Amino acid sequence: MADSDQYAYEAVEEWLWKVYAVPGVACDSQDRVYVVRRSHQPAILIFDSEGNFLTSWGEDIFEEPHGIWISRDDHIYIADTKDHTVRKLSLEGKVIMTLGRKGKPGKPGEPFNRPTRAVESPSGEIFVSDGYGQQRVHKFGPDGTLLLSWGSKGKSPSQFDLPHSIWVDRQERVYVPDRPNNRIEIFTPEGEFMEQWTDLISPNELFINANNIVYVTEGTAQRISILTLEGKLLTRIRSRSPHGIWVDSEGAIYSAELILGLQKFVRVV
Repeated sequence: MADSDQYAYEAVEEWLWKVYAVPGVACDSQDRVYVVRRSHQPAILIFDSEGNFLTSWGEDIFEEPHGIWISRDDHIYIADTKDHTVRKLSLEGKVIMTLGRKGKPGKPGEPFNRPTRAVESPSGEIFVSDGYGQQRVHKFGPDGTLLLSWGSKGKSPSQFDLPHSIWVDRQERVYVPDRPNNRIEIFTPEGEFMEQWTDLISPNELFINANNIVYVTEGTAQRISILTLEGKLLTRIRSRSPHGIWVDSEGAIYSAELILGLQKFVRVV
């Protein structure tokens, strides 16, 4: 069987247009779907895997939420690009920890100036892509202590134009989609440049599943690329305006379509 046949998907049309202004999506351990609504009363909207609305929260917390990430133990990280913070929350929306100062952008090189996403590494450290206001990656200890920052504006290795998202794999390698430079840069957890993937157009976000398969949303290309951990292309899926992405435990892909809504894709058997 060809690689592309193994990763054939079809859209579930009933999911499209559920929500508007959707920059991010993630699933918890029960495959409930957490959708970021960034405008028209910013909030997190929760659906079951069939698309039924369950509840919402965060209307009194967020100003412009952007990237979302959920850990294996169901802690949620959300970057707010307008109030310059990253929050760690429970599934019920209780704030556990806040990084950054609400409403106050960091000084040049310091956290945060319109951060885009935050994730945990397997060892529990927190990595943040920062973001629209500056070209940095920040690494924090589990208690929120800043450990390391790297990056500057440019096109060379270890530089960024816009670090639009971030992910850390099980080997602690750090992946940073540098959207305007049409690449994903890969670093050691100490911020040392390793390599870059350049066969991409405007990569917005990525997700790496338990089998080390990489899913990348490419906004202006209107597609989702599926790759190996070595960067080999397996297949591509057409999508309207993919921004954020998550893959649930059943292998279904959720694409945050930004202006167009939320799209779900399921494997073709």
